[in-house]
Amino acid sequence: MTKEEMIAKQQEEYALNRKVTLFYGITFLFIFFGAIVSEILSLILDEGLLSPPIVIFHVICFIGYVLTLRYVWKKQPVIEEKSRKLIEEDLKRK
Repeated sequence: MTKEEMIAKQQEEYALNRKVTLFYGITFLFIFFGAIVSEILSLILDEGLLSPPIVIFHVICFIGYVLTLRYVWKKQPVIEEKSRKLIEEDLKRK
């Protein structure tokens, strides 16, 4: 394996690891947010965890999750490229 092939493989692995990390991070954030808010709503409304306002909240939260995940997933390569350029410019200055 040549050096260029090894670098290309490392970049692919890094991109995959980054996407998996973003997926788990956003998923955990929305699960945590949904659990906390549904508990607060059940205490405020004095109803169970499947009351209509809580179900509506979970639907809205799921839609927000899908939109956020999709946005981050599509913008991630652009952000990575800009970050890489900034790091390279910073290293050239030193």
